[in-house]
Amino acid sequence: MRFKQSFKPFLKRLSFYLIVIGVCCIPFATWLFISHFFAIRNIEIIKKNKDFNLNGVTTLSRQNLLILDEKKIADILYEANPTISRITVTKKYPATLIVTIDTFEPFAVLGQTDSFFVLSQDGRVLSKSRQNSLNLPVLTYYQKYPFESVPVGSHLDSHDILTSLYFINLAQTSGYPIISIDIRSENVIALHGESTNFLFSAVKEKALQEYQFMTIAKQFKIEGKKISTIDVRFDKPVVEVAQ
Repeated sequence: MRFKQSFKPFLKRLSFYLIVIGVCCIPFATWLFISHFFAIRNIEIIKKNKDFNLNGVTTLSRQNLLILDEKKIADILYEANPTISRITVTKKYPATLIVTIDTFEPFAVLGQTDSFFVLSQDGRVLSKSRQNSLNLPVLTYYQKYPFESVPVGSHLDSHDILTSLYFINLAQTSGYPIISIDIRSENVIALHGESTNFLFSAVKEKALQEYQFMTIAKQFKIEGKKISTIDVRFDKPVVEVAQ
């Protein structure tokens, strides 16, 4: 009888400790369940360029989707992939992350003796190599860019090059494919097609040159004539007709 009476306090203390442990374990067990249930197990990447490899996405696996910050993840992926033009991160509960990306398209190549820089239309360096294997207009510039000092994702700040890219787009959208561009000076930007040559300037107002070029090109198409050369660098444009 005394044994039972002395054992009761022990049972009470044991019950108390078990209850405390149980109460403490419930939040921990809940946290473990939530962490496992909402852990990212699937990452869907939606992209137009099937050859593009998205860097940094594997680090997102097993992270808790519930507390994930989409904007912060987008910023991290932007930094790891400088050729991305747009990115959207979307949660799909319970365990899927959807990443939708657009990339800058290769537009032209800045060619140098021992290096080539692939450029987007706005002058962003998309890639660089020692050899050129792309079928894109090739720019030749009178100043050299050191290969090591131009990182992928950076913008070329040359007004001459940016102006050249603008006029390449103008010529090509007007139906004149451009093969090469010779930037001899800020006042001599020569665009060469298969049988056409266009001369522009980085000094003269760009909108005026565009207007003059478009007016001449449109008139020649109406008349059914082929253009050999259009030079809009001066007040009065110079035009040569193909023979």
